[in-house]
Amino acid sequence: MPPYESVGFAAMSHNSELVLYKYKVKDLSSDDVKIRVLYCGICHSDVHQVNNDWHEGIFPMVPGHEIIGEVFEVGQSVVRFKKGDIVGVGCMVDSCGTCKPCSMKDEQFCPKLSLTYNSKYQDGSLTYGGYGKFVTVNEHFVLKVPTNLNLPAVAPLLCAGITVFSPMMRFKMNKPGFKLAVLGLGGLGHMAVKFGVKFGCDVTVITRSESKRESSLALGAKDFIVATDVEELTRRASTFDGVIDTVCTQRDAQLFFNLLTIHGVMVCVGAPPKGAMTSVVSSSLIFGEKILSGGLIGNIEMTQKMLDFCGEHDVVSEIELIKLSDVNDAYKRLVKSDVRYRFVIDVAGSLD
Repeated sequence: MPPYESVGFAAMSHNSELVLYKYKVKDLSSDDVKIRVLYCGICHSDVHQVNNDWHEGIFPMVPGHEIIGEVFEVGQSVVRFKKGDIVGVGCMVDSCGTCKPCSMKDEQFCPKLSLTYNSKYQDGSLTYGGYGKFVTVNEHFVLKVPTNLNLPAVAPLLCAGITVFSPMMRFKMNKPGFKLAVLGLGGLGHMAVKFGVKFGCDVTVITRSESKRESSLALGAKDFIVATDVEELTRRASTFDGVIDTVCTQRDAQLFFNLLTIHGVMVCVGAPPKGAMTSVVSSSLIFGEKILSGGLIGNIEMTQKMLDFCGEHDVVSEIELIKLSDVNDAYKRLVKSDVRYRFVIDVAGSLD
């Protein structure tokens, strides 16, 4: 089947503003789903990619991997979806399906993973993301969206949500009374707070800005610490079962790692510029048997579990809805942390 003409906003080169761009999306294979994009969240990694901070940019680039859409057409082998279904797409659109990570249902580690944009499909054609009218996705990577939720506010769950939900589940940070510290209160951090509250955790937010105290408590956090208050952080040493670190800039990781009690876990999920380092003293790992880990989104099975959980517990992101024409201003505001807590683009409302 021939490729579809699409239109969206693209960065034509690194550090450039996004402009209207016409392009072709991948041919519909037998196991593919063609999706008309309704909404797409703006992830901080979109800014990193457009700026080519990780030196892997493919331009022209149509960003966007927090997608809510409507099934437009399905391949002849597709059985789980039909035209008109409301679906979600996160950071992945295909994988090899045969490697060890794929066989373990950890598709995000596939060495031939096809990312939603700035990547290539298994046939070598380029991927274009959710800032455009259409996306083509292998059926396995299409997610069912609970119909009771506010659709624009669901979009950020497909990256920001799963990025914190997955390690929280993996390290059992989902138990009542679990003492959880959330470092940073942006797109990822506010979702970690929301999940923690729903799990029954005792949540403390740690961020640089005193101005976020009120909003942290409004989200359900029980306590708040200013990240520059070294004296208070030192006083709280060895009092938390877990730390979710969502910060994507260089910082003193040791100061926050010291917050952990014995057998505590600190998970770094913020994606810093290439070359940034996170380090702790080895003895602080050994004495107390503490863990320093990372988190890379989550697999498809866990992402569907998260969406189902959100549907059951009425969990969505806090968003600011914008038009595609506002995306360049949104990028400028995002790097200044001037959003509570995620921009979401009304793609269909901007292009139809």
